[in-house]
Amino acid sequence: KRVVVAGDSAGGHLTASMAMVNAPPLAPGQAALSRPDVMLVYNPVLNLTEGWWMKVVIGGAALAKKPASVATRPSEADQALAMAVSPFYQVRAGLPPMLLMHGLKDMVVRDGTVRAFAAAVADAGNRVELVLLPDDRHAFIIPNYKTPEAQTVAAMRRTDEYLAKLGYLVAPPTLEVSNPAAWRPRGQ
Repeated sequence: KRVVVAGDSAGGHLTASMAMVNAPPLAPGQAALSRPDVMLVYNPVLNLTEGWWMKVVIGGAALAKKPASVATRPSEADQALAMAVSPFYQVRAGLPPMLLMHGLKDMVVRDGTVRAFAAAVADAGNRVELVLLPDDRHAFIIPNYKTPEAQTVAAMRRTDEYLAKLGYLVAPPTLEVSNPAAWRPRGQ
């Protein structure tokens, strides 16, 4: 009754999909997989009909280094599949609470898609908290990757605060930035 799932980027897609994309039963007579009670979704891929993500759905020659334009043109079946596995098109009432965090310097996932998704989730009567981080890039939640430690820690603290609001944590966040910083972004 207290299952929290979290995911970043493609993992954000999987996190949202666990609650939103209808999965078939595992075996005849067996119920479909259960959904999480809370979703923590960071710079998620929400719409596989957009840009490069559609190439992943098409597969094959569409994923070549320099594919022919005909190879990247989705069929009706490709389009239907992309929509069926895109949380963006699966919004409905009754979803679990969701913390949706997105860096506005993200060059992988468009913030317009994330904003529209959050608005649709809220309009359907669901609890969603959208946190837009003005200085954060893609994958900001991953320690020792692209983001300075202070930004990653701030995002993790926001997550703890959200879970506390839901009653999943009972104490204030204790995570602090190291002194000196434990890491710097790669290339700095």
